[in-house]
Amino acid sequence: MKSISIIITIITLVISIKGHSQKRTVKDSIQIFSDSLFYNLEKKYLFKDRVFWKKIKTRFEKNALTHSTFEKSLKESRDVFDSIGCEHCMLFSETGYYPATPQKQLYFKDFSPQFVKKYQSKPTFGVSKLDDVYGYIVIPGMLLLDLSEDELNSKTQEMYDKIVMLDKNNDLKGWIIDLRFNIGGNAYPMINALYHLLGNKVVYNLLDVNKEINTIHKLKNGKFYSGEKIETKVKTISKKPDTKIPVALIIGNFTASSGECVVLGFKGRENVIIIGEPSYGFLTGNSLFQLPFKVKAPLTTGYLADMYGNYSENLKPDIYIKQKDNFENLLEDQNIIEAIKFINLNR
Repeated sequence: MKSISIIITIITLVISIKGHSQKRTVKDSIQIFSDSLFYNLEKKYLFKDRVFWKKIKTRFEKNALTHSTFEKSLKESRDVFDSIGCEHCMLFSETGYYPATPQKQLYFKDFSPQFVKKYQSKPTFGVSKLDDVYGYIVIPGMLLLDLSEDELNSKTQEMYDKIVMLDKNNDLKGWIIDLRFNIGGNAYPMINALYHLLGNKVVYNLLDVNKEINTIHKLKNGKFYSGEKIETKVKTISKKPDTKIPVALIIGNFTASSGECVVLGFKGRENVIIIGEPSYGFLTGNSLFQLPFKVKAPLTTGYLADMYGNYSENLKPDIYIKQKDNFENLLEDQNIIEAIKFINLNR
């Protein structure tokens, strides 16, 4: 999944349906949903002015009505996203996930057996020590279905606490952040959880269609801001973030959207290196729209750029390493070996 931002601003559209004394039909549901989806696309999609919306909306509703249930009709959104060139757009509900067709396909045969095995094990967020002196953080893709303020803050706090407590209880030389499995999801909690290593700074910018800065995203005093809006926050348990300790970021071809946002967040910070392979290239920002019937829609609303406003189609490593993964013994993983070299030289 390409995420969550990755890059996710929650915009709630309240739909009030009055006067429906009879049971709603599939046709009614499709019409209500279509009106909401296309309202948001026509108002917010990055390339909205290039699209003939009436034709695409009519086709979507016609194709959606061929399905026996509303949920099944959602698969027709792929044609909408493909037609408007939004490969980063998608829908998801409690029972399904409906992405656009990616222009760049990734195949397991092109990755090392160790990577495939680890990916299929569905790695989760984790914080641990390597060789007793290096902090190791795994941040995979995270699609959080519960987007309430309390849930987002709780998840962010949980991750932040693990990072800070490992640092407080050990004399670490540096940190390694592994983003090889971060294919997308909710970027705000990921970046805010790293506040202890980032401190107060602009982490990335959202650019408009002309690649001018539209919205500044920043960390300040444990809070993640999108413009002036606080998206997530943590209660800090350390007096001062450690913004100079060496940090090595490991990326790969699967690193996309929110994974790429994490990398952007470290741009401009001292003592940082990027190791691995070029990222996937989902450097467009998605805003999250709440649609009727508990459907959520991350829709592309801008380009993602670093703190200086620099945009690129994907992210390149400072040290290129191709498929020398070793997840059974991380100290023999070539990416980790290079990360440790960097930390030792810059501590």
